[in-house]
This record gives sequence, C-alpha cells and structure tokens, in this order.
Amino acid sequence: MIGALHRVLAAGMELPRVYSNTQSVAGWDRGWQIVVGEHLRPHTGERILDIGCGPADVLRWLPPVDYTGVDPSELCIQACEQRHAGRGHFVCGSANDLAATGPEPYDTVLMLGVLHHMDDQEARDTAALAARLLRPGGRLVSLDTCRWPGRPLMARLLSRADRGAWVRDRDGYTALVQPSFDDVQALPLHHLLRLPSTHLLIEARRGR
Repeated sequence: MIGALHRVLAAGMELPRVYSNTQSVAGWDRGWQIVVGEHLRPHTGERILDIGCGPADVLRWLPPVDYTGVDPSELCIQACEQRHAGRGHFVCGSANDLAATGPEPYDTVLMLGVLHHMDDQEARDTAALAARLLRPGGRLVSLDTCRWPGRPLMARLLSRADRGAWVRDRDGYTALVQPSFDDVQALPLHHLLRLPSTHLLIEARRGR
C-alpha cells in the first residue's frame, strides 16, 4: 500500500499546481506562516537564494525581498514566473549553475524540503556550496521531514510515503551541514501541519 501511494504521489507531485494544492491541503499555509514569522524572520530587502525552490510557495509569506529561486524543473520555473511575476528572479538549473555566474553574496540561503531528496554526498556538497554563496555571517535555513522517537504511527507512515528517499533523524541532518558552518542549530517542529508530522529546521551561520 505504501509503495503504491508513493508512486501516485511521485507522479502527481511533479506538477507544480498539484504539488501546491496538496501542500495547502496538508496545512502548509499555516506551516509557512510559522516558519517565516517565528524562525526565518526575513527583513525587507534581504538577499535570499532558495535552492530547490519548486513552485516557490514560501514566497507568498515573505516581505519584499531580493529573492532568487533555482530549480532543475522547467515546469516549476515556468509556474514561478507566472505566479510570482515581479517578485523574484527564477533560474532553471542547479545551484552550481547559478554559482558559476558569480552572483553577489546572499544574506540567506533556503533549502526547504530539499535535503531528504539528496544522498549524503550530494547534501554535503550542496551545503558547502551554500556556505560559499553566503556573505560572512549569512545563514543557511533548511527544513525537512524528520524521523523522531515516539512519533505517532500515522506520522511514520506519511514519512515513509514521502517522495524523498533520504529522510534522516536529527543527527543525520545536522552532520550534513556542520562541516561547512561555524554555528549549527537544529530545532524539531512537531505541529506545522494538520497531519501528524515532525520536521527539522536547521539554522546554520557562516563565520564572519
């Protein structure tokens, strides 16, 4: 049953509108308000890079910022340009492609729901790239579904059904980021969504 659900979700979630609608049903409208308002706390004019931005749903909750979203999906980038015209700059490709253009340093790099789609080596490499793209004192903020002791059965089943093949525990995610940053804080968030779930928010600072 879980395998069949995984295949159905994987097929549908490749479509930006299906993905965004599913996220909304799950409760991510409230979830993004919490993440942005209580944890991200962006300021007007902040330079933000969103790696693996997808349809950039979080942009709805950001103040006027200098936002760049990068994603390898042409469908997602097209959706971003249609939905968020004038609110950001969107790049179809990888973060490595963007880095090759020599952009000005960013204040914040976001990786929202990204690390659990990467194996350990790709995740460490991407975190290291994020550190290089940040200004001194800048921060990486990541958010991923997370294995956590004592989670309800429904939360465990939903985690198994996730499209990401590398859902980790707190220590597993933290170990990916620590080699590239001086200060790494990891915070579990248990009540972001309507459905039982646990997410791990990591805020990592580059040294000055």
